[in-house]
Amino acid sequence: MRVLKIICRIFFFSPALFISCEHFVKTESICFSLPEKADGRVIYSRQCKQKQLQLKTQDSFYLELDKNDACAVLAFTSDTAHPYGAIYPFEETLSKESAFAAEILHTLTVNSSASNQQTKLHLSRFNWKRFLEETRALDENIWRLNKEVVMQKIACGTFKKTDLKLK
Repeated sequence: MRVLKIICRIFFFSPALFISCEHFVKTESICFSLPEKADGRVIYSRQCKQKQLQLKTQDSFYLELDKNDACAVLAFTSDTAHPYGAIYPFEETLSKESAFAAEILHTLTVNSSASNQQTKLHLSRFNWKRFLEETRALDENIWRLNKEVVMQKIACGTFKKTDLKLK
């Protein structure tokens, strides 16, 4: 009887061993999409360093990103004045409406003088999802904001919605 209990326990818990291996994976491949096919370049940050990818008449592309870390993705195409942008893990479709917020996150990430861990920790505490919502509400006026002031407030941890003032 005791042997039967041990065999049952091994049988019951063995699938959990295989399922839990997925928790050790720290990156994932994400498919991002653009509103239209475009030529240009994509920049993004990975481990606080800028990375680049070339677009050749594409409307989607894959990036290997750290799971659940906020990451800005920006696509610069020849036919638009401003880039398309997205902030992963909140969006996977790049848009002009999200580009400002993505540019802020990207600049703060790659230009930080702190260590990678400190930068990631500080930026992970900021509510990027709400920031995206607030900046989208300003439509094309968003590019009239003073980016330096917004970045400084986020970096200092003192950002408020009222800091989104047009020039």
